[in-house]
Amino acid sequence: MPYRPVKDFRDPIHGFVRLSENEVKLVDSPVFQRLRRIHQTGMTHIVYHGAEHNRFGHSIGAIEFASQAFHSINDRNPGVLGSNVEEIERNRCLLRLAALLHDIGHAPFSHAAEALFPLKNEEKAERYSHEDYTAAILKDSELTPVLEATFCKDLGIKIDEIALLVEGKAVEPKVLPQLMSSDLDIDRMDYLLRDSLYTGVLYGHYDYQRLIRTLTVNPDTGDLAVEFGGLHSATALILARYFMFIQVYFHKTRRIYDLLLDKFLSSVLPEGTFPPPDKIEKFLKWDDVRVNQLVAEHRDTNE
Repeated sequence: MPYRPVKDFRDPIHGFVRLSENEVKLVDSPVFQRLRRIHQTGMTHIVYHGAEHNRFGHSIGAIEFASQAFHSINDRNPGVLGSNVEEIERNRCLLRLAALLHDIGHAPFSHAAEALFPLKNEEKAERYSHEDYTAAILKDSELTPVLEATFCKDLGIKIDEIALLVEGKAVEPKVLPQLMSSDLDIDRMDYLLRDSLYTGVLYGHYDYQRLIRTLTVNPDTGDLAVEFGGLHSATALILARYFMFIQVYFHKTRRIYDLLLDKFLSSVLPEGTFPPPDKIEKFLKWDDVRVNQLVAEHRDTNE
């Protein structure tokens, strides 16, 4: 089924982001709408008061960068992203799905509460990640029949492929997982600009248009690469991320609020952790609104 955009989403970074009818079905689901109630940068809004943006907006931005990057690479590297129109369309749609759905497994206040994920491996003291929750949601939630009835049936995309691509794991062609997880991935392309805008700082800025236009593939290895003309833009992205971490994400007061959040949640969550991925329906009931309500209820207690 050819891609037919049917709805525009007005975005402060990208202007208009166009989604297809089936992508809109995913966005309209309660699972995806939950992202409206999860702050993108945890407790940052208490320090940088403008940082009230959420995972919903970032996910919409990520799908736009996915399309831009895909088309740029495909234009410069014929045959790399598919040998025919149908294969190219399938891979483009696969990347868009991974970008759109990559954050649906986040806990309340995003990364700030991930210390409360249960242990995945007790011997190694390894906890579940938000990618583990994302995979569980893709495979067993109200999103699953939508994916199966549309993208899986029409394009032959497997849900396991989407889950693997979200984690940046082995999916062919090789460049696709690198677009999801690398030094130049579409996730950080969007969140750096978005977080910089909403926190009111300039550290996250870089020439994203130049970077996108110079993305390519190493002809010898098939790895994601950038043409020489985009070297400064790629360097600027890496530096932007560094400056955002030391000036915003690791801001001492902001980090203190994260620690206070973890301490509070460990006292109110059953067994001190969020429900594991095999109890995904219970996990999905948790969002920032529920946490804030619990904070209000415990405000005058010593608990």
